[in-house]
Amino acid sequence: LNLIRELKEIGEPKDEELKKEFIKLKSDLYKLIKEQNFVEAFEKILITLPRLKTIKDKDDRKEKIKKHIQGEPKITLRDTSDKLEKIYKENEALDKLRLEIKSYIDMIKDLDEDVLNDLQPLIKQVENSTDKGQLESLVEKLKLEYKKLKKKITLTNIYKEDIKNMMEKTTIKEIIEKGKRLLEKKYISNEEFSEFYEEYIVLSSQEKKKKEVIDKLKKSFEELGYKFEEDEGTDIKLLKGDITYLDTPLGSEYKLAIKLEGNKLITRFTRLVADERELANLTEYDKIRDVEKAKEWCSDYNRLLTVMEKNGVEMEPKLIVEPNIDKIYYEIATEVYELLRRKKKKEDKQIRQQRKIE
Repeated sequence: LNLIRELKEIGEPKDEELKKEFIKLKSDLYKLIKEQNFVEAFEKILITLPRLKTIKDKDDRKEKIKKHIQGEPKITLRDTSDKLEKIYKENEALDKLRLEIKSYIDMIKDLDEDVLNDLQPLIKQVENSTDKGQLESLVEKLKLEYKKLKKKITLTNIYKEDIKNMMEKTTIKEIIEKGKRLLEKKYISNEEFSEFYEEYIVLSSQEKKKKEVIDKLKKSFEELGYKFEEDEGTDIKLLKGDITYLDTPLGSEYKLAIKLEGNKLITRFTRLVADERELANLTEYDKIRDVEKAKEWCSDYNRLLTVMEKNGVEMEPKLIVEPNIDKIYYEIATEVYELLRRKKKKEDKQIRQQRKIE
């Protein structure tokens, strides 16, 4: 009803050509309403109403121009025609600039509404101006902002993809954490990405050298009969500074815990027990035997230093704790102990089967 009321309130234009178009559009609408085709009429009104207003606005502008010209004496018909054409062209140029402004506003809004909100004070100040220069300046400003925003989004997407790839190729905690923080950001600047990339290169180089040291360490230990866990995560644990365990040639219950801390190698001879009960039931004989095994490791340790030096790893011992009954490290590790027990049982079974074949 409001739309129909608004439709009725628009007066007919005086210009004959505009009047014909106006009457035809209005007649088509009233015909639909008379036929009670309200849905189509409603849709038609929504489309046509702005057009009718435009026609009426054009007519009003023409009338104002005519009145203005009629008020001036000594103006010929030719002068009137030239003046009208000039005004039409000026208005057409202003309308074109306003359309361009609206186009950039819509494109910026699609990319980032926050950026558009920051520009709104300037837009509201200029968009309805009749000064061509102001409108042109606003167009240039919006064009520049759109290009900057488009570039920022494109670069951020490229940076994020590169950061993800770098994170997948490393186990370095600092790189992964920093990468996550950057990926959570709306935009990543060139400075932020460059800083991340440089840190990645430096730390990756350090990690590469550390991997080489780990490979040499593993080779050195294995030459003396100390075996690393058959687990792909062993190298990762060492790189991250976590503890990893080695099987020793001194018995399945004896393990060697090692950890890389910067340039330091920390080792600890460990006796595994299944639970608190086993630990409480250790006899004096058991403890003496554990001390003897620890001494064997101390002897191997001295040999290890020589082997590591031969393999290109220089280590200088800082602290050596001589084993005694009070300084044997016992670790309750039910899962590890059970794993070792099953592994030994499987190996024994394989040996028995091999003997039967022979």
